[in-house]
Amino acid sequence: MSIWGAYKAFYETNVLGTEYVLAAANKAGVSRFVQIGAAASVFNHKPLSNIDELAPLQQPAFSPYIATKSIAEQKVIAANQTGFTTSVVRPSWIWGKGDHTLPQLVKAVRTGKFIWINQGNYPYMTTHVTNVCHGAILAAEKSPGGQSYFLSDGDVVQFREWVTMLLNIEGVRPGKQSIPRWLAWNVAGFMEMVWKTTKRKDTPPITRTMVRLIGQELTFSDYKARTELGYTPIINRDAGLAELAV
Repeated sequence: MSIWGAYKAFYETNVLGTEYVLAAANKAGVSRFVQIGAAASVFNHKPLSNIDELAPLQQPAFSPYIATKSIAEQKVIAANQTGFTTSVVRPSWIWGKGDHTLPQLVKAVRTGKFIWINQGNYPYMTTHVTNVCHGAILAAEKSPGGQSYFLSDGDVVQFREWVTMLLNIEGVRPGKQSIPRWLAWNVAGFMEMVWKTTKRKDTPPITRTMVRLIGQELTFSDYKARTELGYTPIINRDAGLAELAV
């Protein structure tokens, strides 16, 4: 799903869709249910440094995506009951073979639409798709229910370094242009207003959700997943990048 659009569309997909699947699973006699949530469900306006699952869920008005992911997670946790164990895993920037983000990054650079925010100099965390699947399986097998778990690739990377490594795989080098986060935020808000006023159907080149997701620090602890589920990443960053390069 795109991170831009009307609240109604996000609500129908993320919230109502989750409710339908929960009801169907319960009716079918499924005993354990795991939702692939998002680290973004705890995002607000501030950088997040080494947070854990005690960080409160957020429903920011500027981001239907973040708000509805948070509501959906609440629905899953609330559905936990005897005989129907529910849990949520929270990855960040899911990547790997078949990911659509890399082609979009490459296109942005080649068309001159890529620009760093704050030089990209802030720590960030990611989750390879293999690690997401591994964590979800462990949650299905071992979670006591009613719990959420951050999942990561096990290390912290500077955002600029991370994006540069991805682009290098495609033989593309990002430029050096950068704008401050406050300016990116204001430009994004202005563009959103223009898009809504003119009822354009495409996505603005920058949105406040985009600025929030990738424009500042995100680091978190996956200690809970490691201790309760026995989670450890089964593919590291170097191996994942090598896989993409093939």
